[in-house]
Amino acid sequence: MACFLESDRRILCVGLACLDLVTVANEFPIEDSDSRSILHHRWQRGGNASNSCTILSHLGAPCELLCTIGTNPHQTNSQFILSDIKSHGIRIDNAVLYENHSMPMTVIIVNESNGSRTILHHRGDLPELSLRDFESVDLTCYKWIHFEGRPYNDGDTVQMLERVQKWNSERDSKSQIVLSVEVEKYRSGFESLISSADYVFVSKDIAQVCGLQNKEETAISFSKYIKNKATIICPWGENGAAYLTKGGDDERVAVVPACSPAKVVDTLAAGDTFIGSVIYALSENYPVSKAVEFGCAVAGAKCGIHGLNIKELALKLRQNILETGKSH
Repeated sequence: MACFLESDRRILCVGLACLDLVTVANEFPIEDSDSRSILHHRWQRGGNASNSCTILSHLGAPCELLCTIGTNPHQTNSQFILSDIKSHGIRIDNAVLYENHSMPMTVIIVNESNGSRTILHHRGDLPELSLRDFESVDLTCYKWIHFEGRPYNDGDTVQMLERVQKWNSERDSKSQIVLSVEVEKYRSGFESLISSADYVFVSKDIAQVCGLQNKEETAISFSKYIKNKATIICPWGENGAAYLTKGGDDERVAVVPACSPAKVVDTLAAGDTFIGSVIYALSENYPVSKAVEFGCAVAGAKCGIHGLNIKELALKLRQNILETGKSH
């Protein structure tokens, strides 16, 4: 259904939903040991795009997740994921359902002593989202589309981006869709993924694989791959974030400090929290500087608690940082 009113247009996150099996331990276990240090265990909906949608929902942004979903009737994980998506008010109007396929699953060990997370991911037999799936989406319904750069279907993702580019070229500025892309894992040819985006999120992991030593160097290095007026944003964990707008009035790297909690207990999905928070602020027309500050604050707050049940904290930070202009 076409969306003719600006108020009906929402944020679309394209990527993965999966089941996270999270085990929290006092300390990371020694290989080939029999550990009794488990504090608790939980099921959690995961996936980068899925997690960013959760944050957008917490902040009150109308949002939709576009992904593939396995609906194996003999497994409870798909029912768990669908129920959790619904409980957060996240739309999945265009999600592609595959009967008798299992959802991807991730086993995660969280070290309570330092908040680190160790991830073992199993994709399973669920197909990736295809260009054909994306071509059926009515673009009139979106003001922003964020792509989780998946290493398994870069070719299709590039063509999805090209479809939105063509759409934008045929419309006035008010009707155009803002494009953002996350590049988390290294793969050859990543330049084509980010060349057309308005905002590009570059992870610490891919920067280090490319031999880059810090967030400032990363912002400068990756800026050569983006279009004029686009912005590179580099979250760097406990070292904050850096950003650079190419061809801006003041084309310099800007740095925003991290906002660490009193104790870091769980860094799982901190990067997704950062991205969701930044997209929210930018979509509400806040400047990049304020959006990145907000992203650092919400991601920091998330690291101080287990899971993504941070709606109350996120709304408080929204009021303090975005609505009243207070620094964290």
